[in-house]
Amino acid sequence: MSSEEDDEYYYYSDEDEYQQDEDEGKDVKEGTKYDAEGPHKSQLGHNGDRDKDEKANNSSKRSGSSSSIRFRNSSTLTEYQVLSMSDLLESQKKLINDVATVLDISNGRANVLLMHFRWNKEKLYDTYYGDPEGTCLAAGALENDSLNDARKPDDMVLCPVLFEEYRMDDTYSMGCTCKEHPKEHRFSLDAWREYLKSKVEDGRDCIFSRCPMDSCSCVISPAVWEFILGGKTKNEQMNEALKRYQRFLLSSYVDINKHIKWCPSAGCDRAISASGAVSQVVCDGCN
Repeated sequence: MSSEEDDEYYYYSDEDEYQQDEDEGKDVKEGTKYDAEGPHKSQLGHNGDRDKDEKANNSSKRSGSSSSIRFRNSSTLTEYQVLSMSDLLESQKKLINDVATVLDISNGRANVLLMHFRWNKEKLYDTYYGDPEGTCLAAGALENDSLNDARKPDDMVLCPVLFEEYRMDDTYSMGCTCKEHPKEHRFSLDAWREYLKSKVEDGRDCIFSRCPMDSCSCVISPAVWEFILGGKTKNEQMNEALKRYQRFLLSSYVDINKHIKWCPSAGCDRAISASGAVSQVVCDGCN
């Protein structure tokens, strides 16, 4: 495959647009949007139907490993990698684990912070060390795993969404609070499931979903999604909603990240990771 974008990088923002890195002071590139369940629709050649492409290419592409290739660009050598979906997932997990370890925070909070900083750990570190509390507040990384509730599993709790009482064991809280609602935000698992399912149906922005409580800015981490939709429930619809969310989240790792881009070849689900601008690459998923 080849690309003529020598030094242009685009990222997906909450406003559903690709924009060039703000530090470079470039303009918005209009008309370029992505299907977060995979590469851009224009790159698939099948109206963005990623599931069909995945089935057709599963055996030949998903099982491949990444390849590191060196090439000459403007009289310098730049290294890039062709990444399979499994490579991307491992790279994403490693980055989250590294940030969580360095900052001594939970993986869930590290994930939310990285999304806020478009998976750029250097910018995250620079901002976080200057003001940890303010950085977490701005990013919505407010999940509090250490909050202990003294109530027993059989105690009855009123769900503020469904206005019904549930056993404590059938409810869940991220431990977040806000000025308008200073008590712990706890909801029934039934309410949580319907809420998250509806967010997935709204599309790729579901990865930025916040606590169901009005005025609460706490972003729901992947761990919470997995617990609510894939934990106690065996519901097929909920499991499918979780899979869609996870595809959205993995795709955001490419679309927000200025150092990784999807291969533009129709039907290819590989991504290209480079340390700098490139003019030509060879994708082993296409050749």
